[in-house]
Amino acid sequence: MLLFLIHFLQRIAQSHEINKMTAANLGVVFGPNLFRPLVQTQFSLMDSTSAKVVELLIEDCDDIIGTL
Repeated sequence: MLLFLIHFLQRIAQSHEINKMTAANLGVVFGPNLFRPLVQTQFSLMDSTSAKVVELLIEDCDDIIGTL
């Protein structure tokens, strides 16, 4: 499921001139939902590591995951 989602987000990011959703923006939206910590604190809510991971997956999708 993650494989298909990341490829789909990559396709969305490729049209960022039209939809304004860059890989960084998609990472901010989907990161916390995909990589939620087991125990949430006020600091974990402000942590942007999950957003960076999703951004990296989107940008380097073909190299990391491969093509469909």
